[in-house]
Amino acid sequence: MGLRRHAATSDRRSLLPAQARNQRRTGARVSDRFDASRPRRSRGTRLQRSRGGRFRASKPESSPPAYRSRGEDRVVIERRFEARIAEYGPRNAFEQELVIHELLQQLVLVSLAKSGLFSRALFHGGTCLRLLYGTDRFSEDLDFLLNEPETSFDWKSIAAQVREDCLAQGIGFEAQDRSRAGSAVKTAFLKTDSIGKLLLLDLPYSRPARGKIRIKLEIDTNPPAGSLGEIRYLDFPVTSPIATQTLESSFALKSHALLCRSYTKGRDWWDLAWYIRRRLEPSFELLANALAQQGPWANLSPPVGAQWFLEAMRQRVDAIDWPLARADIARFLPLRDQPSLDAWGVDFFRQQLARMEEYLRA
Repeated sequence: MGLRRHAATSDRRSLLPAQARNQRRTGARVSDRFDASRPRRSRGTRLQRSRGGRFRASKPESSPPAYRSRGEDRVVIERRFEARIAEYGPRNAFEQELVIHELLQQLVLVSLAKSGLFSRALFHGGTCLRLLYGTDRFSEDLDFLLNEPETSFDWKSIAAQVREDCLAQGIGFEAQDRSRAGSAVKTAFLKTDSIGKLLLLDLPYSRPARGKIRIKLEIDTNPPAGSLGEIRYLDFPVTSPIATQTLESSFALKSHALLCRSYTKGRDWWDLAWYIRRRLEPSFELLANALAQQGPWANLSPPVGAQWFLEAMRQRVDAIDWPLARADIARFLPLRDQPSLDAWGVDFFRQQLARMEEYLRA
């Protein structure tokens, strides 16, 4: 199978000198803004669709490197955490907490890769966009979808391995399976207060003595058909292959959330503007399948395409509580980026949709 690789560039993180030289070679803008406004993007390779129409992940070419002994690893991971935090360059304790949370997410993802999860599932959602595609907001949950329906899936054995792996690195996670009986979405929580206890970091800002960080894991065990995927790579704490949705597929499921979610979530709208800036088109096939499976259009078979999508989205824009949307997204942005939310409202997002209409017609 031919593999397509993606360049790892970013235009908003302050970078180390070698990385800055890389940016200049690729033509990206090097900025001195807060490092955490965008992570380093990954490199990736596209995968294939299975015969049944659903995406089936191929086995990674190589497994993530094995960790070393517990004591040795703890010192190594402390130094890696400190170096990466310094690279992000948080300007206050609030931004530092966002960075620490994001680094713990990556630690968990590497462990999930070791568990074999990505041979049967894709990483998707806001954190996926943040870590692997360089979107400029933080995110709190790790979201996945199975390649094929699997009613027997549960988090217990996977969470146990994550706990063991992370404890060897100095992070003691408490795992709780919160899946509801009969729900296709299986949920687990990982909680830790190890920063400053087991893992001793020299941080630029102090943290609360009992500061606990929570990471939510969710997986859709009966996803709509039509997702495509690709392999991209995390580079912290070690290089690790992660199977993800393609951007066209993730845009489709984000569009489903925008159209069908029963409450206002500003993070969805931030992501919509990001997709449009990149001139992306959602997979209308996947969106149609998702609408048929769940939401107000279930069993109605709307004519899902560019025209239908834009009109449905305009109606949604007109109905959103924009002050509530701004409040939701603000806590996931560095303080210096939050004034940009003042522009949010019906006019701003209608203009975004007009931009999208222009490039879809081109």
